[in-house]
Amino acid sequence: MSSGFGTVAIWGVGLIGGSIGMALRQRGLADEVIGVGRPATRAAAADASGPGGGAGAWEVPEAVRLGAVDRMVTDPAVALARADLVILAMPVQPMIDLAPRAAPLFRPGTVVTDVASVKEAVVAAWERHLPDGVAFVGGHPMFGRERSGVAWASADLIPGCRWVLTPGQRAVTVLKAGRSGAGVSPLELVWDLAAALGALPVVMSPAEHDRRVAGASHLPQLVATALAAAALDLDETQPGTLELAAGGFRDATRIADSPAALWHEIWANNRPALREAVAAFRGVLADLEAAVDAGDFGALAAVFERAHAARRRVGGRTGGPA
Repeated sequence: MSSGFGTVAIWGVGLIGGSIGMALRQRGLADEVIGVGRPATRAAAADASGPGGGAGAWEVPEAVRLGAVDRMVTDPAVALARADLVILAMPVQPMIDLAPRAAPLFRPGTVVTDVASVKEAVVAAWERHLPDGVAFVGGHPMFGRERSGVAWASADLIPGCRWVLTPGQRAVTVLKAGRSGAGVSPLELVWDLAAALGALPVVMSPAEHDRRVAGASHLPQLVATALAAAALDLDETQPGTLELAAGGFRDATRIADSPAALWHEIWANNRPALREAVAAFRGVLADLEAAVDAGDFGALAAVFERAHAARRRVGGRTGGPA
């Protein structure tokens, strides 16, 4: 690697992968950023994605036009033959399903990471299939938007966000030479990547990650979706309800605009932890309901105080749906 992280391949250039690609390129941290994805059109010129684009090269890929990658390829083998670091950024279930088919394509010395918001299933799938000499470092950059696609990507989403690292068994073995020329483990390499992009890296086990995000990310999405859907039901029985919705409703339901397919895959791969989080939410909701029914201000105030404490803990932290 002659510059930063050498050649970086981003497999799936959407909101998250595109934002990382933009940040890498804007900060000059990679020799080349190669995107891997499906062709957008059939009438693509062979030189549209640069040398090695293959017969399925895109016309003018949106990811290239927006500055997320230097070029796009449709054949993963083209990118993986050159990549020092591979970032998997497709949705959760395709990422898991891809492991047995794609793992043999990785060359020894490659470091692989991902951006999925569930970690146990993803890390297990890739650890099981990757060849010797290839290490997997699970990753979850905690930023996002309620929209998907590279058109919504921005390097500015990353600075200040938490970037959780959940290393696999081989991720602490020294496999690569770092920017200083000294040996660096795959975990250290991905830590350096997150830090170089302005994120705040933190390390934990895949299981711990999944339990934590069930309450901090997956439950809020579920609650916001339920709240918005319930409001629509109320509007149908009491027309005009949504006409009175103002800032509070918009703030509480902003992430309800998120794609259903994305969250179906996330929730399906974190069921036990999400079940616990939903049970905790139901318990607090029952406490509030009981306090309202009984006119018990003390019980009501106690729940509000706990809510205020949680808000103070997160403060003005950046991020968004993740």
